[in-house]
Amino acid sequence: MSDTSPPPEEIARLKKAATALALTIGIIALGMKVGAWAVTHSVSVLSALMDSVLDSIMALVNFLAVRKALMPADRFHRFGFGKFEPLASLAQSAFIIGVAVVIAFEAVDRFIHPHPVANAELGIAAIAGVLALMIGLALYQQHVIRLTGSIVVRADSLHIKADVMMHMGVILSLLLSSFGSITWADSAIALFIAAFLAWNGMGIFTESMGILLDRELSDDERHKIRDIALSH
Repeated sequence: MSDTSPPPEEIARLKKAATALALTIGIIALGMKVGAWAVTHSVSVLSALMDSVLDSIMALVNFLAVRKALMPADRFHRFGFGKFEPLASLAQSAFIIGVAVVIAFEAVDRFIHPHPVANAELGIAAIAGVLALMIGLALYQQHVIRLTGSIVVRADSLHIKADVMMHMGVILSLLLSSFGSITWADSAIALFIAAFLAWNGMGIFTESMGILLDRELSDDERHKIRDIALSH
């Protein structure tokens, strides 16, 4: 969060807007990838499609979690509901790792049983459109994170950045498999996508668990707090 933080009402508005935009783009991207998979039968496009299903589910979870986390404290929850955000991020990490495992199995099966990629140009056009939407969303999320420090938006942003790289890989796989006649490229890039998703999922899992279990601050952060306290 920046040193000149906006008022709480603006922070709440930004968090809600970021999660609503992610949900909308996730649904649009899902439809575009269904079309791309239908015409190409590419395993890398399938991996992107499964990731988009994950995106839509988690965007809905984040959409609800942010609104719940912004609720004021009550007599039964004296510290408020802020931990709904890391709880949603924890669920997101589990979905990400699960999708990575499924993609890896499908990619290995495609290695063993190769399948030609059809209509690559249509698939490339659809994935390029999704890529443009993802880049726009990632830029807006960075703006929201800088102003609010929201962990749920930051977790989603990490996943969106992984998506940007993933979609670049999908386009490359379609180019290599269809126009370069490198039949194993589709499966190889799908495996890379699976590994990248799993790595990101573990990072989100570690950060979320640290917050939920009230992990101790680093010595550097504790010294800063002590210095600020002693300065008054």
